[in-house]
Amino acid sequence: SLKFYSLHNLLLVNRSFCSCVVPLLWTDPLEKARSDDDRYKIIDIYLSCLNKEEQIELDKLLIKNIVIKKQKELLFLYVNFLKIYSYYELKHVGVFMWCLKKDILSLKPQVFLLIHKMIVRVCRYIKELNISTNTFDAEWFVNLPRPWFPQSTITSLDISFGFFPYALNESISQLIRKAFQELKEIRVIKASFGNGINEDNAIIFTENDLKNIASLPNLKILKIENSSFKAKDKEIISTCSLTKLQKLKLKNNELVINKFLVSMKCETLKILSITLTNSQIEKND
Repeated sequence: SLKFYSLHNLLLVNRSFCSCVVPLLWTDPLEKARSDDDRYKIIDIYLSCLNKEEQIELDKLLIKNIVIKKQKELLFLYVNFLKIYSYYELKHVGVFMWCLKKDILSLKPQVFLLIHKMIVRVCRYIKELNISTNTFDAEWFVNLPRPWFPQSTITSLDISFGFFPYALNESISQLIRKAFQELKEIRVIKASFGNGINEDNAIIFTENDLKNIASLPNLKILKIENSSFKAKDKEIISTCSLTKLQKLKLKNNELVINKFLVSMKCETLKILSITLTNSQIEKND
């Protein structure tokens, strides 16, 4: 924290120092914020990065609640320096604090969604994408832009939901498939789904999903919990050739593992953990 305090002081020196320091401070600004006032200011800057259409939508929301937001003149497009994006930090820390100070907590979902859309549209340098929350936000999910993730070289994806409506299972599965297909630079995948232990209501990974995972050339860590693997070829995962995989953790997944340990081609594998429930052990006996 002392190092970041010093960086903040350097912002006051001159524009040249600013151009070097701002990218460091804005890799993950909410995580590095020193106070609630800092978090409030960060969200204010995010909202100043909205395009004309998004700004009109925000103004309509605020006018209805008799709130006035002055538009800031920005020296930099700060949001473009983001390298780490956390759903939880943005919605439940940053946007929460901004709405709390404006006395408009009821607008938190709408304000968050506007910022999320802007980040997806603008950011090109995000490396870590963390969409983790204990309580699944159905309204956010239904209104997600497509594609829902920034078109950047994301190397780490953490997508973990708590309990969610069973009716959305297939829709969630489709979005995750899209990520597996397009995020070719991914090195770390962590996926966990709160109510997936029941096979009938689990997030489903199909044969093609497994092939897409297997085709990721740089994948080093794969951790999947509470999902269901369904494939016509029951041993499809055993043919995966993940040449750089170092850690594999599968927990409470409906997964046929016959010959899995013998056939899987992972010469670099250092950690392997497979956890099954009693009912799953009986099925795979």
